[in-house]
Amino acid sequence: MSTVGHPGPGRAGPRTGSPWARRVVVPRTGSTNDDLRAALSGPDGLLDPASGPCWPHLSVLRAAEQTSGRGRAEHTWVTPPAGALTASVVLRPLVPAERLGWLPLLAGLAVCQALSPLLAGSGWSLRTKWPNDVVAVPAQSGPAAAGQGPAAPPAKATQQVEDLPGWGRSRKLAGVLTELVSPRGGLSPLAPADREAAGAVVVGIGVNLGQQASGLPVPWAASLSSLGAAPAAVLPQAGEAGLLPAPADGGPAAGWDADLVLDLVGHHLADLLRRWEAAQGDPDAPGCPLGAAVRQGCSTLGQWCQAQVPGLQDPVEGLAVGLEPGLVLRDPAGSLRVLAVAEVTSVRHPGVIWDTLAQ
Repeated sequence: MSTVGHPGPGRAGPRTGSPWARRVVVPRTGSTNDDLRAALSGPDGLLDPASGPCWPHLSVLRAAEQTSGRGRAEHTWVTPPAGALTASVVLRPLVPAERLGWLPLLAGLAVCQALSPLLAGSGWSLRTKWPNDVVAVPAQSGPAAAGQGPAAPPAKATQQVEDLPGWGRSRKLAGVLTELVSPRGGLSPLAPADREAAGAVVVGIGVNLGQQASGLPVPWAASLSSLGAAPAAVLPQAGEAGLLPAPADGGPAAGWDADLVLDLVGHHLADLLRRWEAAQGDPDAPGCPLGAAVRQGCSTLGQWCQAQVPGLQDPVEGLAVGLEPGLVLRDPAGSLRVLAVAEVTSVRHPGVIWDTLAQ
């Protein structure tokens, strides 16, 4: 495990054009989320006020290799050396506690906005999958998700994509895991007055970069390379964002500059966070476009879903009809149910359009 409470080996601090208040890169660790939680917490597990100067808002820890990474529901996320972007971000949001549930969806949207241009012409487009995945789906003609540029017509390479149970023709490219470190005084129902009074949220982000299809762990996984993106595609996007490329510590991932990809994600994440905080954490506030953008970019909406809810023996089924940010399902009887936490898969159902992922 890495010791990340104070600056150590590797790159630390921002570089020119970087969206990060602080960046630390380590060659190897168990879990970047676990490392940051330990660095932020006191002996009682609550937020240590002294962690603020060392890990301010929008600081990030990246590992070239992660050996014990975790996803939601204790799923593992293990990456070979330089095989993926594995990083965790510290956020100290100035929003009411009840609206922190939007963070996983906003982080997923930031990943989509950052990486979608890299797949231009590949025949794939990116969407979020509630609550915390980013998936590639075969592109269709028509409107693209908000903030992701124009939609591309389907490419020949994606016309014969295998239909997999629970995933359809979507392929998981990235995942997000958010974990809260509460302040000692508890979370306030009002927006914190400043970053020092805010709780800390650790946002883990994992993106498959250079793996080929044969090297991916499960059939429904994908990487930027397996989807047809080229490492050089990141450079024009970085230029538009005012970022300067630099050699990645720990070596490139099959030609991918993991730090530059991380900077692209951070650029979009910082912009979304500014707008979210300006709306007091309400993405549906008058004049705030974030709620519409999140819903338009979510592949789960419009799907007939089966959800395994913690504490319930039998799964819940229904049509996904909304985000609050919990997933709103309409069951076969027409009743609405909001799921705060669940393991969700898409299933076929008579009378429901199956292939709505890119619509």
